[in-house]
Amino acid sequence: QRKMSNPPCSTDFYRALTELFSFSFLPPPLDKIMFWIFSLAASACFILLTMRYFFKGARWTSKRSARGKTIIVTGANSGIGRALTEEFLMRGADHIVLACRSQERAGKARQEMIESGADESCISIELVDLMSFKSVIAFVDRVMTKYRTIDVLVCNAGVLQADGLSENGVEKLLQANYLGHFVMVESLRARLDLKRVVFVSSLVHKYAKQEDLTKRLDNNMLQYSRAKLAEVSYARHLANEGMQAYSCNPGVVHTNILAGTWMEIFDRYLEPVLSFIMKNPLEGAQTPLMLSLAAAEHLQPGYYYSDCAIDATHPLLKDNEKIEELHRQSIELAKEFL
Repeated sequence: QRKMSNPPCSTDFYRALTELFSFSFLPPPLDKIMFWIFSLAASACFILLTMRYFFKGARWTSKRSARGKTIIVTGANSGIGRALTEEFLMRGADHIVLACRSQERAGKARQEMIESGADESCISIELVDLMSFKSVIAFVDRVMTKYRTIDVLVCNAGVLQADGLSENGVEKLLQANYLGHFVMVESLRARLDLKRVVFVSSLVHKYAKQEDLTKRLDNNMLQYSRAKLAEVSYARHLANEGMQAYSCNPGVVHTNILAGTWMEIFDRYLEPVLSFIMKNPLEGAQTPLMLSLAAAEHLQPGYYYSDCAIDATHPLLKDNEKIEELHRQSIELAKEFL
């Protein structure tokens, strides 16, 4: 009988690989050292490329025009908001309103867009601080005097960390990430023709452990996830009332949102790695871009999207009574300004 050959031992495998990579010409132990350095480097590259592929996400390939549209983008001076604004301009939008907190940063962004070829008459700046309901109402008053119709409002601005209460007695994170936009949308749709709203939310809304907006939370991430859940819920409420409203997860995007948080240290020291594996702002803008411009018949009102497709969401979105309860709580928290 023929004897079955034994599988090559680890030593033989190591010897074959060493010869393959031509390290055998090196004297020991340098040959082994170089082999393991090469193996570790190759493994690191493979992991980084895999993460990059996973995080990159889908791209909206449509060339649909934005001609004839007047669009407001909050937080338009940087990150996803700026990438969206530049896309709208390239697609021929009639007018873009940069709704920003800082005149200096918004003015710099506007000038850079003009220097890149944008028509300066198509871009204007309106200052708004989402942590102040008074500022939001003043913003709406100014918009009303200039426009009768807003084709798309992209609620993009937000922060990851903000301690304490706003001037309105509301948690800053809740107001900056949700209630400020809530007052903006409610005021705009009551006073002019607001056709479509897109909320740039977050994956973390799925993990919100507290749904009640009236309860104070001490943990920033709990506050942030609850605010993002409220945003997704509000989009569903608006859709239930017949409005074109959508929410989305832009993905893991490398922007300045970590500024001021303890996680900023990772961005400071790992910036080249993070820039490679995470989405850039344009990649992160793909889903909100689709939700802003795609024909209504190709979208599901009130649904939550990720990577340009409908995605699973928090169980609360299956309960219309809870959705309406969150809306009632929102009105109660901002009733003096509605």
